[in-house]
Amino acid sequence: MMSAGLIGSPGLGYAKDRFASEELRKADPALYAEYRAATPSKFLFFEQVYGLDGKKLGEAKQKPPHQRNPQQASVVLADMTGDRRTLVADSFIPALMALIYLALLLYFKAVGGYRVVHIAPVPESQGS
Repeated sequence: MMSAGLIGSPGLGYAKDRFASEELRKADPALYAEYRAATPSKFLFFEQVYGLDGKKLGEAKQKPPHQRNPQQASVVLADMTGDRRTLVADSFIPALMALIYLALLLYFKAVGGYRVVHIAPVPESQGS
């Protein structure tokens, strides 16, 4: 399971950057250009994406909702939408694992289940 965390954490970070930036770019391309991160987010073979600048996003999030200007509200909303879409994508991981385990269960049931296999012959004096 540790390997899943080593691969999954960067993957979820990439997904959040991708979804949040797509949402803001769709809502306001000029605002996205202003809030775009300086370095791209990469994961495996997927296309690089530029997420949102964490410092600027943090400043917008620190303000109470009623004190945010429309641009800040739009950035925070895009970030929340990115978080939600990432959670939806993340929910498919346990579902996929469940399907894999079910397939393994069905495979082992089809081949007759668990059987003890002796690699070396058991001497008769130690038998059952």
